[in-house]
Amino acid sequence: MKRELLSRAFGDMDARFVAEAYRGPGDAPGSSERNVRMKTKRLITAVLAAVLLLALASAAYASLTGGWLSVYFAERQGKDLSPRQQEYLDTESVEISQSKTVDGYTITVESVVCSGMELCLVVHVEGPEGQKLDFETEEGRLWFDSVKFKCLDTDRQKGDPAAYQTSGHHLPDRDGKENTARIILMHHRDFPPEDQGFADGETWQVTFTGLCTYAGTVGAVKTVLSEGEWSFELPLKEQNEELEMIASPITCEALSGGEGKPKDTVGIEVTSFVLRPLGADCKFQLLPGETGISVEFYEAYLIMKNGDTLRLMIRTGSFRDGSGRLYFQPDAPIPLEEVESLVLPGDVIVPRPAQP
Repeated sequence: MKRELLSRAFGDMDARFVAEAYRGPGDAPGSSERNVRMKTKRLITAVLAAVLLLALASAAYASLTGGWLSVYFAERQGKDLSPRQQEYLDTESVEISQSKTVDGYTITVESVVCSGMELCLVVHVEGPEGQKLDFETEEGRLWFDSVKFKCLDTDRQKGDPAAYQTSGHHLPDRDGKENTARIILMHHRDFPPEDQGFADGETWQVTFTGLCTYAGTVGAVKTVLSEGEWSFELPLKEQNEELEMIASPITCEALSGGEGKPKDTVGIEVTSFVLRPLGADCKFQLLPGETGISVEFYEAYLIMKNGDTLRLMIRTGSFRDGSGRLYFQPDAPIPLEEVESLVLPGDVIVPRPAQP
């Protein structure tokens, strides 16, 4: 990408203009000292223009490098981020820029942003020359044997160790190299009330173990590239913002049925739907007389004050003894102050509760 930007910057200059600026007094009949001064000024102008274009190209490249979170979320929602969404990422993300090389594979954690129970990392991987890492979706994917998070500010395990999920999304890194890849890593962790989620000023550690490639989807073929371990410290910055959308229980539809089995529609009562900038969680229970297995719904929507919609996609959930909890990831950061209403399955619209 950098080479393209620089090439484009210099390519936009008129070659004849530069050549003319370099002509000496003997190159044209009737040259004068005045002509020399004029052409000297043109040369200086050409050089300054080149420097300016180079600076602009470098700035564009630096902006792109630091804005992979924006690229990821814009891709998810299918359009550019709103000014408020971009402002959230600009102000709340933390630059990490830590690298570690093991077995010829360099992993760099570029930046992190978090909100309550969600943490999002930008990870860059570079392998030895000739090792293909930049896969197209249909070719396979690059991932790790394990990804573990630990809070370094406490001796105990913070958050429920059995209630977390980590997933990765590959972005085209646009550098033209097959031996590099960029991954957006999303980590969700359930915290009991006393833990208060990812907290401002905390330092967490992420450890990647075993770098692998997986070819295919069903019965993917795993190839181990390195059995090494890469650990990084993550200083967090978090606002602990949230918005409860349910003022009183709301009835809507959900789906019941185990994995790979037909789904039946059941009635549920939603008792809580909490929004955070990077996630949401819903608590519900079956309506009297309803029965179900693995009850869930896959998506909900937010309607913003300007009329835009923002999709919430299910990440994980649990259901037991008639009650359940679902966790959602928004397609882009949620500007909580701009939320007008929540749309549940069956087009059940839940207005934003009145402020106390």
